[in-house]
Amino acid sequence: MRTFVRERYLDDEDYQAREFTRPGLEGLLITGGVPRERADWCSAVESITGLDVNEHSRAAAGLIIMRTGRDTYALSYGVGQHMLDPYFHV
Repeated sequence: MRTFVRERYLDDEDYQAREFTRPGLEGLLITGGVPRERADWCSAVESITGLDVNEHSRAAAGLIIMRTGRDTYALSYGVGQHMLDPYFHV
């Protein structure tokens, strides 16, 4: 199931990939995020307001890929859809 995931998310220390099994189900859970010292929007807010803005940010992401007896499914949370490899072909 790792073949469905962009490799950088499997190798990045800010993300964790864990396999799981449940009755009738096997899968892969990937969670993590991109910590940032300063949120991307701070500069825009400063230019509009003239006030100093320095907010930390972390774009959280979750992706579950699971296989049942019928098919393979993916559920994404936060920005988890970005972890799927758009070039993967069965």
